[in-house]
Amino acid sequence: MSAGAGPRRVARIALWVAGVAAALVIGFFILLYFTFERRPATDEAVRAAINAPGGGDYAKAAAIVAASPQTEDAKAFAIGQLVVDAHGRPGARRPPGTLADGLHAIERAAETPGPTQAAAQAQLRQYFARGVGTGADGLPADAAVAACWAAVTGRTGTPAGCVALRRARLPRLSAG
Repeated sequence: MSAGAGPRRVARIALWVAGVAAALVIGFFILLYFTFERRPATDEAVRAAINAPGGGDYAKAAAIVAASPQTEDAKAFAIGQLVVDAHGRPGARRPPGTLADGLHAIERAAETPGPTQAAAQAQLRQYFARGVGTGADGLPADAAVAACWAAVTGRTGTPAGCVALRRARLPRLSAG
C-alpha cells in the first residue's frame, strides 16, 4: 500500500459525506418548497369553496383540507372548524360529522401541545362568545365557557377545565 492511499481514502470518504449532507439539505428544501407552495393554493381553494353561492360548500372545503400536505393534527383542527362553521351558514353544504364532532376536534387541538393549540383555544373562546348558528342545530353563546377559554389564552386556566365546563353546561354536545 502506498503512502498516499490513506489520505486519498480519507478524501473520498469526506467527499461522500459532503455529498450525502448536500443531498439531505437539498431534499429538505425541496420538501419545504412543495409543502409551502401548495399551502396558498389549498387556502385559496378552501376560501373559494366556503364562499360558493348558496351558503358555501364546506364539504368540498373539508375534502380539500383532508387532501392537503398538512399534518394530521392540523387537518383535524381545520376540518373541525369547517364542521362548526357550516352550522352557522344557512344553506351551506356541510362536511360529514355533527356539530359535536367538529367541536371535539377543535377541543382536542386546544388540549394538545403543538402548532394549532393557541389558534384552537382562541377559536373556542370566539365560538362561545358569539355562538354559531341558531336553535337545536347551533352552538349557543355561553359567557362562562368563553371566559374560561379567555383565561386559558391568558395562561390562567386549563383547556381540560374548559372542556369539562362545556360538557357540564352543554351536555347535548358531549355525545359524538
